[in-house]
Amino acid sequence: AIGADDFDGFAREKPVLSALLGMVEYSTRHNDFMTTAYPKRDIVNTLGAWVAKQGLTQFRLAETEKYPHVTFFLNGGKEEPEVGEDRFMPKSPKVATYDLQPEMSAPEVTEKFVEAIGKGYDLIVTNYANPDMVGHTG
Repeated sequence: AIGADDFDGFAREKPVLSALLGMVEYSTRHNDFMTTAYPKRDIVNTLGAWVAKQGLTQFRLAETEKYPHVTFFLNGGKEEPEVGEDRFMPKSPKVATYDLQPEMSAPEVTEKFVEAIGKGYDLIVTNYANPDMVGHTG
């Protein structure tokens, strides 16, 4: 709102600014009037990429709430799995707050974790969501 010339969401006077600076890139549209302090970098040689280059196998496991952390974020913002990377995502329970079902999907995560160990993966990345998510409920 502060930097877009065509903003009409509410009445405002456009301030005189020498520059607008955002911490991260929000959108290409924002780039027209805002400089990004920390532009997105292409992350290479991630853990998963390195494991794949060695010809090793890997398994990524987390329920819905934490799945992006063991896949997308760990792969440097890349959605596609690496060669030799298998994944499994049990669904997080549909409850108003996770203190109502504090185990969340931990039993299913544990079952798949043990199964993956038995299959002999070279790397297994697992994230148990419930300690974090239940903790946020207070």
